[in-house]
Amino acid sequence: MRLCLAAVTVPVSLAIASSPTPAQTTPAQTTPAQTTEQTPAPTTVCAYNPNGGVPNPLGIRAFITISEIEGNSVFMYEQFPSPVAVANPAEREPATIANQRTLTLFNTPIAEARQRVINDPTYYAELLGTSVESLGDNNDFSEVNDTLLYQDDDVANAPATPAPPSAPPETPETTLADLPDGNYQVASADLPFRVVSTEELLSSKSTVFLFRKTGNAVVGNFFYPETDASVCITGTLVGNIVTGKASTEGTEATVPDASALTLSNQAMGGRFIDAVLNLDTFSRINAGTVLPPQECR
Repeated sequence: MRLCLAAVTVPVSLAIASSPTPAQTTPAQTTPAQTTEQTPAPTTVCAYNPNGGVPNPLGIRAFITISEIEGNSVFMYEQFPSPVAVANPAEREPATIANQRTLTLFNTPIAEARQRVINDPTYYAELLGTSVESLGDNNDFSEVNDTLLYQDDDVANAPATPAPPSAPPETPETTLADLPDGNYQVASADLPFRVVSTEELLSSKSTVFLFRKTGNAVVGNFFYPETDASVCITGTLVGNIVTGKASTEGTEATVPDASALTLSNQAMGGRFIDAVLNLDTFSRINAGTVLPPQECR
């Protein structure tokens, strides 16, 4: 069996599937004689290797795995469960949502299938459940494909790879800068990644940073829950540290007393020319129902 772990025409048939539904189940699959059959083992499996030292282009909660099974190449896109933000979360049990889609290229070896998906972004868009236009600058599967290292029992058939280091590499730590573009919320208290109520934030005396991430650009509010003491910060995110400018917001126009935030070179109107927010010790929680600011004043 081959195992793909990081970096790489016959007529083709294509199948796309999400998580199985009754409408997708064929009669042959429901017959008693066939329900006991085992799925053939893949001859090749390609998956992202978190120990490879290369960031996952899909972020920390989504992965693509490719398997070759009986001459067919199956691409599986998985999004790990994420909390569902609901009204009055304290009155409800936590809920999560996950997603899984598969793309099957029939009668196509895995190497040819990977190149076909690189050449035609329609395959990649269908796998992610979106359109080519919605992919924007991320419409090329090649960036993800480059994180799939090919390894084979037959060394002669494997691509050349650098000699392994004398000591195994350390698993790279994931930072906020590695997250895909989107809205996020982190808290200074030690909290698990789930839906966290305002009451929990208040009882933990936590400060919160609710922000919007676009590339390495960030804009967000740093505040105490249920108070008017907040600071709007706009800047650049490197690792877990935001560096940029800030302005006080709200009627109180006060700055939360937090060691994570350093403000200097104050200008008129509650503005600060230099702001550094260190989020190294903060915990990621649900993004909540309130949107981050579009910009600071």
